[in-house]
Amino acid sequence: MSKISFIVAKDETNFPELAPDNIVYLDSDYEIWYYDSQRLTDLSVEKYTYSAIPKCLGLLSEQALEVSGIIRLQQQPTLSLKGQGVLVAVIDTGIQIQDRAFRREDGGSRIRFLWDQTRPGIPPEGYINGSEYTQKELDSILLQNDEAYQSAVPGSENGKNIEMSKEMSRDLPGKDEEGHGSFLASVVAGTPDEIADFTGALPLSELIVVKLRPAPEGLRNFYYISQEVPAYSEADIMEAVNYVVQKARELEQPLVVFLGLGCNNGQHNGDAPICRFLDRVAATRKHAVVVAAGNEGNKQIHFRGRSTSILEPVIIEINVEKDMEGFYGEFWGNSLERYAVAVASPSGERLPKSKPVSGDSRIYYFNYEDTTVTVDYRYPGREKRAQLIFLRFSRVKVGIWRLYVYSDNLTKSDFNIWLPLSSHQNSSVRFLAPDPDCTITMPADANVVTSVGGYRVEDRAVMLESGRGFLPNGMVKPDFVAPAVNIEGKGLRGQYVTFDGTSAAAAITAGACGQFLEWAVIKRGINEINSVDIKNQLIRGCEKSNNIEYPNPLEGYGQLNIYTSFRLL
Repeated sequence: MSKISFIVAKDETNFPELAPDNIVYLDSDYEIWYYDSQRLTDLSVEKYTYSAIPKCLGLLSEQALEVSGIIRLQQQPTLSLKGQGVLVAVIDTGIQIQDRAFRREDGGSRIRFLWDQTRPGIPPEGYINGSEYTQKELDSILLQNDEAYQSAVPGSENGKNIEMSKEMSRDLPGKDEEGHGSFLASVVAGTPDEIADFTGALPLSELIVVKLRPAPEGLRNFYYISQEVPAYSEADIMEAVNYVVQKARELEQPLVVFLGLGCNNGQHNGDAPICRFLDRVAATRKHAVVVAAGNEGNKQIHFRGRSTSILEPVIIEINVEKDMEGFYGEFWGNSLERYAVAVASPSGERLPKSKPVSGDSRIYYFNYEDTTVTVDYRYPGREKRAQLIFLRFSRVKVGIWRLYVYSDNLTKSDFNIWLPLSSHQNSSVRFLAPDPDCTITMPADANVVTSVGGYRVEDRAVMLESGRGFLPNGMVKPDFVAPAVNIEGKGLRGQYVTFDGTSAAAAITAGACGQFLEWAVIKRGINEINSVDIKNQLIRGCEKSNNIEYPNPLEGYGQLNIYTSFRLL
């Protein structure tokens, strides 16, 4: 039976109407509650609240180490920073454990712990999904796999061995079927390959790997994400982060956590549960957290507006390029203002403006398009309330859909609307008058973590897709940019491939953070260092272009160069 999970803030819900089947305790603020999906009705903001429903995060990938200064620190005789004693957390689509990029010289695994959330078995203590493997268990599995391959030489008499070796490889724990996790892991921590002239940023580091389970069907249906598209639950990612932090604490080693995942949900002010959770990890001593800024900068998924008249609405046009099952949009405005929204279909049919009362939920039906639109008014947020209007379109017809935004207070503040992650809706829904700024994906909008955009090495230009700042509250994001185009790493079959995307930039930056942790914690015994200290020093070393004002929404404080950061210590 499938299970649905919810993110529960402990200070908000003490006595649930329906007791959960299982609870995973994360920290003093958050728990994950699990229910058998058959016990629940379909997900909706009205029934389950906006904050409790996990968001679905997608993948952010479509000569970099040298230009970032990482190779120079590896080769510098006194420093020689290659990740010795540092743990790297890979929380993604899995990893090809048999690849030489993740193995020691003796053939054993460099992975200290692997949690495969998709594989039935014995999960880590305190969790309910998947199976956990220790380094010793992985070494044994790899030895058996290697022996099967060695005996599978060409020849009909060895056909059975050949089939056995293929079957073993197909069934290895953590198996990466997308290639995203293995690629990023190799960029951060790949073992050197002299023949191919390749090395990861931290080739002497060790890994803690979590293969995320795909988002459950009920969550995908709520967000209109097809089963074929990679998507991962915010709740599962929070559990994964909690797991790697626990393991690093047990091993008493410094930890780098990086995420090449993101979505367009939330107010983009760092207020989402996963943002707050990551910020606490980033503020912990001997920890660094890096998050990709996303690839939504040119995807036409953000609109920024301001009401100038109580009588005249702001009209927003959304182009739906083909008939589709559905999509959603999130409107966020200042809580001092009171906004209301009306919707008009391509045929001109227009639903009435509903009264903006918190908790109000309205369902409207468009006869000519056979489309249903649900409008929910909410005021979420734990420290600073904001107005959310959650719009959900079902059975949508092609054409121009219009939103009419009304205001009754005119506080002279902007409102923002975000459409779903472009990869989750095949770029078939977009604003006709978009704003490319404020397209940082969540959780890169978290305050304390290091948020990284991407640029092209060959001409030093920011990648068009790279998520842009600033955040609605004025905070500078991205913090800086790193190489993100034609980045080389390992593919699914052990070959070298190139990827584009800010997840690659985040992987490179994670390598730089690992070098800093090795220097500070392992070589100097400075245990108080955390992600804030490392980020500040990396910002000081960023390269800047003449005649460009910094910080700016495209590059933040500039382009990563950790060698300069060390020179300025």
